[in-house]
Amino acid sequence: MENKKPTYKKLVKQKFLNFQKNGWLQYGKYLKEQLKQASKSKIKKAYCAYLEKEMVKTELKLHKLEGKIRKA
Repeated sequence: MENKKPTYKKLVKQKFLNFQKNGWLQYGKYLKEQLKQASKSKIKKAYCAYLEKEMVKTELKLHKLEGKIRKA
């Protein structure tokens, strides 16, 4: 039978992926907060558009990272 005990390398990789996930989640929260503040002003339309694009990119990165975490 194979030894199912995770190796040190796998444990470190798992911790790193979870660390990255936490970072992207915090960045997403920051973007949402900035969007709330920017939407109150009409002169910040370009900034709002940028924030919305960044939020989409962040969600895609989180989705890819979830796949990596499941595989690890």
